Amino acid sequence: MSRGIWRLAPVCKQALWGGKRLLSDYHQHCPEGTCAESWVLSAHEAGSSLLESGPFAGQDLRTMAAGEGRETLGKKGQQFDRFPVLIKLIDAAAPLSVQVHPDDDFALEHEHEYGKTEMWVILQSDPDAFLYFGVEKDVTPEEVRTRAQDGTLENVMRRVPVHPGDVFFIRAGTIHAIGAGITLCEIQQNSNTTYRLYDYNRRDRQGKLRPLHLEKALCVCDLKKREMAASHLDAQAIPGGMKTRLGQCRYFSVDRYDCETACPIPLTEDSFCSVVVLTGEGTLSVGEERISVQPGDSFYLPAQEGVCRMEGKFSVCATRLE
Repeated sequence: MSRGIWRLAPVCKQALWGGKRLLSDYHQHCPEGTCAESWVLSAHEAGSSLLESGPFAGQDLRTMAAGEGRETLGKKGQQFDRFPVLIKLIDAAAPLSVQVHPDDDFALEHEHEYGKTEMWVILQSDPDAFLYFGVEKDVTPEEVRTRAQDGTLENVMRRVPVHPGDVFFIRAGTIHAIGAGITLCEIQQNSNTTYRLYDYNRRDRQGKLRPLHLEKALCVCDLKKREMAASHLDAQAIPGGMKTRLGQCRYFSVDRYDCETACPIPLTEDSFCSVVVLTGEGTLSVGEERISVQPGDSFYLPAQEGVCRMEGKFSVCATRLE
């Protein structure tokens, strides 16, 4: 089978909190004029990316990964019973709901899919932008239920200011919310299970309150105060640029490559590699295949021994299975 670098077309999602940055700055296409989420690497049944190049061009990633293209996931990927990772670009013009995600055990039993541990790479933020990340003090389920119902839950949430380049690792069970004025790249387990605790009493386009999931949320919430903040990262010089390990867990590892002239992204037979362009312009090449790139572009690199070469002045997020 021909390997190399395969371009993906994303799945764009609307929500009442979405903005216009994904359209203007990351070249996503959404006819409604706003875009809340762009699923740039997805094999989820709620929306699967489309392969635009390579031997499976025209096929969606979910079908490819479950069928003839399963070997492209690599040795680590084939150990999962379904595609393990989902990557999004998110633009929050308004705040997202206060929410929590279950772990694998709870999600598989109740939702028939993986749980959701995730990490956020902040791409853009307004000057006073912040997010909620855990609780400010130990709370009880009864207090959380009462505050969610009377609109004071934000009073016990840990409020953290954000800046471009910050990285947050959100373990399953952590109460959280993305605040207004934030654009980010989210790397997560392949799951679409979200339990809302509070949604600011907002109404959708039909005038209806969005549903909450308090009882399930309280079954999975970590209600202890934890020391939580943006990760402190160490960049490593590599030929032609810098490499920074953004995050690592038993589900995935994520590196940022900042290319100044030309630098390599190693590829292996152990795992496919997802490459999402964050800033700048340049080219990516594998073997004789060479592709021009811009912010928002997403590529699936099948498991293979070799190198993906970056040329130009741009940055990418590279995700592999751990």
